[in-house]
Amino acid sequence: MDELFELPVDYKGREIVLPGKLVRRGYSYRLHISVEEVDVVFEPDEERNFRAIIDNPDLQGKIDINLVRAIGEALDKIFR
Repeated sequence: MDELFELPVDYKGREIVLPGKLVRRGYSYRLHISVEEVDVVFEPDEERNFRAIIDNPDLQGKIDINLVRAIGEALDKIFR
């Protein structure tokens, strides 16, 4: 069962709240965060760091990479 949540992210000196969804995958999980109407997937790697995945290669250059980094930092604060 998927769980919906809101993720507060500090970005460019202000806090924004992004919608997210926790999706369980066997013994692991993925976090789907909606960024500028694009679903960016964050999953933990072997060292428990989050990596971002954008399934559509045409959208990779259209998302602010600094925002994606800020989301990763916010997730690290929550999960560490």
